[in-house]
Amino acid sequence: PAGAVGVTNPARGEAGASDDLRAADNAELLASTYALVGPQRAVAAALSALDTEALAAAAARLVPAALTPATRAALKKVEGGLQPLIDEAAKASGVDKPVLVAVERFKPRTLIMAAALAVAVYALAPQLANLPHMVTAVQSADWAWLPWILLASVATYVGCALGLAGGTPGRVPVAEAGMVALAGSFVATFSPPGVSTVGLNVRFLQKRGYPLPVAVSASAAKEAAVGVVHVFLLVVFALWAGSSGALTDELKKLPPAHVLILIGLGILAVIGGAFAVPKVRTLLRERVLPALKDAAEAMRPVIASPRKLAALLGGVALLPLGYGVCLWLSLRAFDPSADFVAVVLVSLTAGAVASAAPTPGGIGAVEAVLLAALPAIGMAAARALAGVLLYRVATFWLPILPGLVTFRILTAKGVL
Repeated sequence: PAGAVGVTNPARGEAGASDDLRAADNAELLASTYALVGPQRAVAAALSALDTEALAAAAARLVPAALTPATRAALKKVEGGLQPLIDEAAKASGVDKPVLVAVERFKPRTLIMAAALAVAVYALAPQLANLPHMVTAVQSADWAWLPWILLASVATYVGCALGLAGGTPGRVPVAEAGMVALAGSFVATFSPPGVSTVGLNVRFLQKRGYPLPVAVSASAAKEAAVGVVHVFLLVVFALWAGSSGALTDELKKLPPAHVLILIGLGILAVIGGAFAVPKVRTLLRERVLPALKDAAEAMRPVIASPRKLAALLGGVALLPLGYGVCLWLSLRAFDPSADFVAVVLVSLTAGAVASAAPTPGGIGAVEAVLLAALPAIGMAAARALAGVLLYRVATFWLPILPGLVTFRILTAKGVL
């Protein structure tokens, strides 16, 4: 009531705190008061307790990553963000332009990516024993398949372009959309799967004059179609493999039918129990259902045009099939007995894993799944290792440099 300030809980204090920690605390207090009273009053209060040197040190730490979540949330409501406070603090401390300290937070996604890479290394390490046999397989490879492998890899970018053009109202040049997809192969090297594709597509459509809601809806339509067609192809190739006898030996290893039924019922029971949790229902109501509704709304104008729908479905089908054919051709170069149906089914499964893996391009996760599944369908481990490495070079590593060049060209031309 008298206007005094006191510390009520020193339990989280630190005796003999360093200058950096004190400057960080000053920056936090400066930013939180600025969000309430503006830059002039916040800096004036700071100067009443700090000298100009300490104020300059605090100003250098006025970056969002250095602040608490509560303060960052409060700053989102302030026009101009932190910049007015930085300018006022620099002026009061006699600094022309403060050099902000580089601060990075250790995000949960970083931990997840590190864990995924560790699991992938653990799964791939035993394959190193096959390296001598792989060298022998490479020496006896049929490299006449290489042009077809590259052509199948190119087909995936054609699929991306057709899918985007088909899922967007109006006319979208397929050639430009294909170049955007190729540029995405460069961006994908430092972003999780899907993020680069969606971001570039939205940016591309905005540059073509589409409003943000339309650009997002078109990208959502394409991604929704990708998911539906991928599941459809998985079912088709699973039935095909089962009827053709390609997986007869593997199917014999499955548990009896009644055990599988009990497992299915158990999964349904777990899902039903999850719906009983209030937080899960809230997540479904506030996040999942609105996303599904937006995707359905985005698909409505596409479904009304047979030509658009054909381009969309054809493109998103060509994408996973191109990867499947590319994997089969890569394995065919080392093993003439590689079964087409079984390999494509494995590729579709690996594609689902890649989309869920938090690593860029599914690095580690895709290789681990493929090298676990291919020997199970009868391929020699050494030949499978050689084929998978060739497949990943053709579909992930080789397009990075052309993707970088394409990204720079499209950026310079204002396409992105």
